[in-house]
Formats: sequence, structure tokens, C-alpha cells
Amino acid sequence: MNGEMARSSGRLGNLPLIVLSPRLSEPESMGVRRELEVTGGPARQLELAALSARGREIIVENHDQGMPFGAPDVVVDAIRVIVTEVRAGQRTK
Repeated sequence: MNGEMARSSGRLGNLPLIVLSPRLSEPESMGVRRELEVTGGPARQLELAALSARGREIIVENHDQGMPFGAPDVVVDAIRVIVTEVRAGQRTK
């Protein structure tokens, strides 16, 4: 799901949500910087995280929007956190 789809879907209630955001400092990342500026950048990332009462943003240093390839450990860790939270919520019901 991309950011626009998520925003247009409305509030996500209490669903766990992690938004991975790039923080770029290298000159070769300027193309990604421009793309983030066009799409709204960091403010839009926080808007996405705010769609859920349990939403949060994780800043990933020096990685662009190709995070699954450039920072797969961060992506896998975020998925594990979400799965753990969902499973814990199912046990308490």
C-alpha cells in the first residue's frame, strides 16, 4: 500500500503501524530528496503514522526508498514488531 492509498483509506483505529522514513545525507540521494519534497516529505510520513493510535515512525539513516534492498534488517525488524503486536492482541481477546 502506498502513502496516498493509506491516507485515503481513513483512520486505522488501534492497528499497529510502523512508517519507515529515510533520512538522507549523501549528495547522490538528491533524486530521492526531490521525490520526498514533491510528495510532502517528512510531514507526510508523520501523517501516515498518525493514521493509527499505535502508529510510529522509524527514521532510517542514509537509506532511500529502496529500503527493502538497502536496509533489509530494518524492514524485517519492523515486520517482526508488527506481527508480535498483532499476535499479542489476539491472545488478549
